Amino acid sequence: MIGEILKKLRKNIGKTQEQVASELSLQKQTYQNYELEKRQPDILMLKKLADYYHVSVDFLVGHEVPYLINKSYFTLDQLAILEELKSLDKVQNQKVLAYIKGLNDGKNLK
Repeated sequence: MIGEILKKLRKNIGKTQEQVASELSLQKQTYQNYELEKRQPDILMLKKLADYYHVSVDFLVGHEVPYLINKSYFTLDQLAILEELKSLDKVQNQKVLAYIKGLNDGKNLK
């Protein structure tokens, strides 16, 4: 499973196995073996891969924990907004998203 995930993540960023291996200070064969699941990365390498691809170690190993967020990344106001979003339906959430995008677009005009 981790091999498929690594391959998909790598392709999503448009890199070759050789490029990723080089950027992670690995031999190409080692990284290739991770994708082919001939070899499993140890915990330190899992952390390095997760940082590289901007995902969690849980995600890399196929352990999905739905909707858990690290609250320390958000202000109290942002957490209050997230809490309110949970009560909205899909159409309402799309409207909120469009509104936020509009705010950000306006911010870029200044």
